[in-house]
Amino acid sequence: MLVMGLQVPGLQPQDTRGALIVGQVIDAATKRPVAGAVVSIPGPPASNGQPRLAVLTGTDGRFLFRDLSRGNYNITVIKGGYADGAHGRTRPGGASLPLSLNDGERRDDIVVRLWRHAAISGTVTDESGERQVAVQIRAYRRSVAGGKRRYVPAGSASTDDRGIYRIGTLIPGDYIIGTAPRHQALPLSMIREGNKSDQDIFVELTNRIGPVAIGDTGYVLGRGAPPPPPPAGGRLVIYPAVFHPAAAAGEAATVITLQPGEHHDSADIQIIPAQTVSVSGFIIGPDGPVTSTSLRLLPAGGIEVPGDTDGLFSWTDPKGGFVFPAVPSGHYTLKLTRGAVTGFIGRGNIEPPLIWVDLPLSVGTEDILNLGVTANAGLRISGRFEFEGDPARPRGSLQNVQIMIEPADTVVGALARPIVARANAAGEFTSPALPGGRYYVRIADSPSGWMFKGATHEGRDVADIPLTLAAGVDNVTVQFTDRWSGLSGRVLPDSGLAVGEVAVIIFPTDSDSWGSSGQSPRRLRL
Repeated sequence: MLVMGLQVPGLQPQDTRGALIVGQVIDAATKRPVAGAVVSIPGPPASNGQPRLAVLTGTDGRFLFRDLSRGNYNITVIKGGYADGAHGRTRPGGASLPLSLNDGERRDDIVVRLWRHAAISGTVTDESGERQVAVQIRAYRRSVAGGKRRYVPAGSASTDDRGIYRIGTLIPGDYIIGTAPRHQALPLSMIREGNKSDQDIFVELTNRIGPVAIGDTGYVLGRGAPPPPPPAGGRLVIYPAVFHPAAAAGEAATVITLQPGEHHDSADIQIIPAQTVSVSGFIIGPDGPVTSTSLRLLPAGGIEVPGDTDGLFSWTDPKGGFVFPAVPSGHYTLKLTRGAVTGFIGRGNIEPPLIWVDLPLSVGTEDILNLGVTANAGLRISGRFEFEGDPARPRGSLQNVQIMIEPADTVVGALARPIVARANAAGEFTSPALPGGRYYVRIADSPSGWMFKGATHEGRDVADIPLTLAAGVDNVTVQFTDRWSGLSGRVLPDSGLAVGEVAVIIFPTDSDSWGSSGQSPRRLRL
């Protein structure tokens, strides 16, 4: 390198082709700079071979990355007390955009917004006004999943010795607040008559709080569930889930809208006791009694949360029998899924065939005894590929094409992600075993030179209109075409909007399709 006209030994000439990023991190609400934020650019390394991972913003919120090679950079920002930010993000938790750099390009107009976390707090009391300690409270944020508006878990906390809870680090949005009790029944025969595997399951599920013996059933309250009141009239009384202020169903809860940095401090909850009845029976599958398997009673229209963290649970005994000893009156769905789709591994690391139960059940004021339940074998979707266009056009290896079987009704849990099937060399495919339900059939990557057109079954495109799977389906036709369709254009933004801050969305004009599009809508593009 030349300094004052002299050659300095040991220094290499500077690469003048290195690109530059100069930007600023600001508070989205106040527009003020945010100091001390960590700005990262995972992506291509710097042109001198040293990766530039992260920098801190100065007091003016500004940051600088220099000597960058050409490529796409995903700029992300984290700062305590704020929701994570990213380049191109215009709302909390929204989509981000990569920044494309050419050799030697200078970008000094980058602005990354951050939104302050919000919080919700309140007091939990029982029916007599007494404050409740160590009760778990969960926040649910209104979101869109599977093309439908629904509430998803967003945070939790337990009440302290004053009966007060506080849930922080919430991104701005709409929330409901509710208790999250877990009521679980385990057959005591798992210990007395079961094998070592059954006994291990029993110990694992009861190692925090021992079961209360109710006949041949061990009744277990999960951590954070309010302890039940004394029995009334010989029947168990429990505190079922309740939402702020005292709603039995999430849909009737009061919605709390949080602005950036807001602390809502009056989300009080009153828990209400409910008399219960017992629901018991037995489950028979294709190969006999269904043993040592978890099942749930879900309130009809209620909020299902991931990880089986709350609700009414039971386990089948060594003879396939089950008991729910404390069920409030109402309408429920009895659910069970065991096998390959959920990754359930049985004794000796043997994966059993998939079986499932999805049974509506109405519970009144009398016990339900000896309920016979049939578990169904898994169902399969099969079909073939069909190509419309030049028959001489190469199709490549059809075995590499992924057929995505996507649940239409987003159930939080084992089937939240699509199930993948693959075709053979002739373009014929069969899915893994599936529980009954509604599914879309879609393609992840079409063969090179071809475009996915649709998947038809009995004249309906099941890529857009879900297929109801009540029995095996073997005549789905997946169609590809060499006549490509697309849309391009140019956006002329108003003043104040920089290039890269505008998102272009294309979606159907038929509003009926907006609420039934699945997790990966094929006719929605961003």
